[in-house]
Amino acid sequence: NKAENAQREAMKQRMTALLDSLRGHEAFQTALAELPLLPPPNYDEASWEVVESLSEVLMLAVAELKLEFTRRGEADFTEIAQGASRALGTAESPTDLALHLDYRIRHLLVDEFQDTSVSQHELLAKLTAGWQVGDGRTLFVVGDPMQSIYRFRQAEVGLYLRARHEGIGSVRLTPLALTVNFRSQQGIVDWVNSTFAQVLPAEENIAAGAVPYAAAVAHHPLEPGLAVYTHAFIDSDTNPDAEAQRVVELVTAARTHNPDGKIAILVRSRTPLARIAPLLKQAGHKFQAVEIEQLAERPVVQDLLALTRALTHLADRAAWLALLRAPWCGLTLADLVSFVGKVHANTKSQMPASAVETKASQNISPLPEGEGEGEGEGEGEGEQSNSSHAQDTASIWSLLNDDATFARLNDAARQRLTNVRTVLTSALAMRGRSRLRQIVEGAWLALGGPACVDAPTDLEDARVYLDLLDELEEGGDITDSARLASQVSELYALPDVTASDALQLMTIHKAKGLEFDTVILPGLGSPPRHDDPPLLRWMETPHSGGAGYPADLLLAPIRETGGEHDLLYNYLGQLEKDKSRFEAGRLLYVAATRAKRALHLLGTVKRDKDDEIKAPPATSLLALLWPVIEEEFIAALDHSEVSVSAAAPAAIPGNLRRLVTGWQAPPLPPAVAWQAGAALPVPDTMPEVEFDWASETIRHVGSVVHRILQLI
Repeated sequence: NKAENAQREAMKQRMTALLDSLRGHEAFQTALAELPLLPPPNYDEASWEVVESLSEVLMLAVAELKLEFTRRGEADFTEIAQGASRALGTAESPTDLALHLDYRIRHLLVDEFQDTSVSQHELLAKLTAGWQVGDGRTLFVVGDPMQSIYRFRQAEVGLYLRARHEGIGSVRLTPLALTVNFRSQQGIVDWVNSTFAQVLPAEENIAAGAVPYAAAVAHHPLEPGLAVYTHAFIDSDTNPDAEAQRVVELVTAARTHNPDGKIAILVRSRTPLARIAPLLKQAGHKFQAVEIEQLAERPVVQDLLALTRALTHLADRAAWLALLRAPWCGLTLADLVSFVGKVHANTKSQMPASAVETKASQNISPLPEGEGEGEGEGEGEGEQSNSSHAQDTASIWSLLNDDATFARLNDAARQRLTNVRTVLTSALAMRGRSRLRQIVEGAWLALGGPACVDAPTDLEDARVYLDLLDELEEGGDITDSARLASQVSELYALPDVTASDALQLMTIHKAKGLEFDTVILPGLGSPPRHDDPPLLRWMETPHSGGAGYPADLLLAPIRETGGEHDLLYNYLGQLEKDKSRFEAGRLLYVAATRAKRALHLLGTVKRDKDDEIKAPPATSLLALLWPVIEEEFIAALDHSEVSVSAAAPAAIPGNLRRLVTGWQAPPLPPAVAWQAGAALPVPDTMPEVEFDWASETIRHVGSVVHRILQLI
């Protein structure tokens, strides 16, 4: 009837008006879109069974972990933090320590509070339990939520946001906002204000870790010229080093314009620096690289690793080939083929890079005349054909002890191999009788390893490797060579001690808290590495009850391979993506605000099949900036495509890196020889040192002093 139609029309108009009013409400639209992703409010019966089983298994796993901590005498940071919390007891049953600290502690200061974890938050709540307004005790926390970038260390910026609104435990906080930027010139501050108001979320969200942007006021005046520069590139095979070459140009220009200024090249991941660092060295720019260059990429460590593998496994053909190719031996390819037979492709591919080809700039000493890489190639191939099968099947160590094989080599090759054979015979004789570190280090010293280094930090890098070898060996052996290689790959070479801090390469995380006149951000268009889905997903938040209460835990049932995805697992995964996206915006903010005078943004994009510019990958830092700088980026791209189209510079032809023929390691003091192991020659008779002149006390003091000096 007419009345019902009129009522429906009125309701429709009200709904239309409501939707129109919400059209610009981004937070509401986001929440509405997330409704289909929400999990059910309760576990079903199958999920409960999985969660109960996980509870039992995880408790047993924690118990086993604690036993392992006890056996090794070690603990991780999580165990230390939980131990501190356990030491304080609970709100109902505080320990004597908690009561003692409650009496003693009058003031607490917490810096970098935006990077607090749940366990640290609970510890603070326990330390301040029972505090009352006006009792003279104070809690002062300092932090910037826009700089919270340590989620991989379990930092939750939502704890900062909650503490600002609700306090910590029983203590309420009075917020103080600092708005003046004392680092950057006004041009950078203005750009950051206009850009990150769009990059960071518009509204706060504690659960997702969304932190809105807070504008700053510049203390330093505007400087002439541009403050922020955009450098655009097209992804192509024509010149994959285009970004790296532009970085070198920017460094050169910055040093020319401001010789006393500091420059930082900051990256999200270390991958772009693999291209940048070599070009900087070629251009003559010395730099400090903080945890950038992997130790496994340093020739001295590659040679030590090959020596270790060879001494622990006589049949490790790749290691023995690398050992004979290393600079302390340095067989030419012709001599190597003549000596060991045909080098199969699959064996050669496993050889460490330093054992194959190195650039001429890395030569330790000039090559003696007539010992270049090309000498004797034809003779080597011809001699090899008659005994190919026998040499291919024999171990290289057996060939080293075969006089007939030696006879086919020229005098220089025989001299090099004889020295290697003498040292390794002594080293292998000590297997099982000395620590592996002593055997490897002794052989390395006797072979002349320290004479083959060319960087000031190489000896220290060698010591780091040998210390790791000392930790991993079991009964004078390495039971798992893959684990050794994996551990070495996680170590980083030391910075160049001869370089000043005027030019530094580091990750954005390492740059937090620092400042530089010029900041260069390459690789903005590259997405981060994709991680595999975890077996378990959970969300942990402090309990609203305050101190002494366990955190709320939302645990998703285990993800079964090939099974249907659980709604709760998917929901926590989406929440994790949101947190990662918000943190990426904060990471970009930290990088941009390290600059005092100039900021350079470098990014690479692709073209689609219609030759149109494609938007950068969604997880890249450039994607966050894209709504702001798209037009400027395309304009810069049109300008830069001509200048970067030149082909990459040709590789420098390499020479064999080796010691000169006939070089011998200098004699070492007996104490050093003993410390390094029996691979070094030790005199048969050692002079007795008389201590008759010293009193008993002085003798003991001398022993202690010498021990301390040895440790140092």
